[in-house]
Amino acid sequence: MMPYIKKELRPIFDFAVHSAQMDYVGYVANITVECIKFGIKDMSPEDMDGCLNYVFTQLLRKLENLTYAKIIMSITLNDLFWMKPKYFRYERVKGLLGCMIDEYRRRAWRRQRKVVRILKKLLETNAYKLSVYEEDKIKENGDLQ
Repeated sequence: MMPYIKKELRPIFDFAVHSAQMDYVGYVANITVECIKFGIKDMSPEDMDGCLNYVFTQLLRKLENLTYAKIIMSITLNDLFWMKPKYFRYERVKGLLGCMIDEYRRRAWRRQRKVVRILKKLLETNAYKLSVYEEDKIKENGDLQ
């Protein structure tokens, strides 16, 4: 997963980032999320994850308010992955956020430490949701023997 998607896929995600940039009071987070979800609609997981990496990376690089970027990312992850619990989905989030952390460290973009902290918090949220999911599966199917 990398944020380097084909140029023809970028406009819808660039529009989502631009709309978030223009929203100084935080009213269009759901509109931005819906724009992101529209952009990835009908994509394979491989293409979807690269596009999510792209748009999340751009939000973190271009929005002055990193908390707002984190909110948009959290809502998107919630709608796409966390509200539909499956091990596969949790693993995808783990891979997506882990790759983003690696890329931020590798490229040393501005606000690197703050962004990596935000991504790690989102990873912790995913790990918690995965642990709850796994506990439910243990109750449902029995533990390892």
